[in-house]
Amino acid sequence: MWTSFESEFKDILERLNQNLKKLYTSRIHPDLVSGIPVSAYGAEMKLNELANINVPSARTLEIKPYDISLLSEIEKAIKKNKPEFSPIVQSDYIRISLLPPTEETRKRSVKEAKEFLEKAKVSLRVARKDFQTKIKKDGHPEDLEKKYMNELDSKVKDMNAQLDNLFTLKEKELMTI
Repeated sequence: MWTSFESEFKDILERLNQNLKKLYTSRIHPDLVSGIPVSAYGAEMKLNELANINVPSARTLEIKPYDISLLSEIEKAIKKNKPEFSPIVQSDYIRISLLPPTEETRKRSVKEAKEFLEKAKVSLRVARKDFQTKIKKDGHPEDLEKKYMNELDSKVKDMNAQLDNLFTLKEKELMTI
């Protein structure tokens, strides 16, 4: 009975985790650029579908396209979507060297993280409401319905704590110099 609700929560948690990975911290990560849309072959494709993204050092990303002719398109997409990055085109790859984030950048990232957290919590509330409706529609006896509602509230409380914990860890990472 709970599997669909728990599955929906796992999706919410994974979506939050993916969104938080995209935030610029003091540690560089390929997810900072992997989802950038690039115009290629007459369509929009994600950067990670068009190139290999490596982290050769703590502050450097290297993006090596599978097709060298896409270098300029990838560079344009990075400049458009991540204006704080300065991509440098080498012979067959793009190098991005990042400075440590400023206090302002870190605060902006924490604010974005809070927005991602709030969206996740709203999604969880919607899922909870849908599940409450399902419990009521199933026509269970009143005592069993009350038991299910209490279980649901307990699960939602635990899930909210997991979301908050994920945010707290990311906030700590973002504010670390």
